[in-house]
Amino acid sequence: MSKGSRAFSGGCQCGAIRFRAGRAPDDVYVCHCRMCQKSVGGPFAGYAVVPAADFVWTRGQPAEWASSSVGVRQFCGACGTPLGYRYFEGEQARRQFLTTGSFDELASQQPAVEVGVESKVDWVDRLRTLPRQDTRQAVGPEQFARIVNFQHPDHDTPEGWKPRPPQR
Repeated sequence: MSKGSRAFSGGCQCGAIRFRAGRAPDDVYVCHCRMCQKSVGGPFAGYAVVPAADFVWTRGQPAEWASSSVGVRQFCGACGTPLGYRYFEGEQARRQFLTTGSFDELASQQPAVEVGVESKVDWVDRLRTLPRQDTRQAVGPEQFARIVNFQHPDHDTPEGWKPRPPQR
């Protein structure tokens, strides 16, 4: 199946909210504006944009918060994962903006442009020069061995899927 006809899916960390786009995003970008920084709790937000007509929430509905006079931020009310942005009116209202990190296949959502650069923090451009560690190195082998991931897997699951409860 070609990339253009493949359904792109994703969702929140806990699995309460899932989505599917019936086609590849029209635009993928990184936004450094202060509003996006605060909405994701990071130095920038990545967004993939799909026509609203080719998009559906397949499990649950996101909570929404009006971050401005023109639209709402969408997120999981259970786990807090930022999921997207929806405009109220105009041409942009016919598009669904989705956070790239919420896609099951994050690597397929490669940004083509940076916007909101007036708020870009200088150190973002230096990330590639920093020393690198994988998770095992960062937390140490003993703690890494004890980590049990309760996050939703990066694929669709049957309705009613629940993460395994903590083993305490």
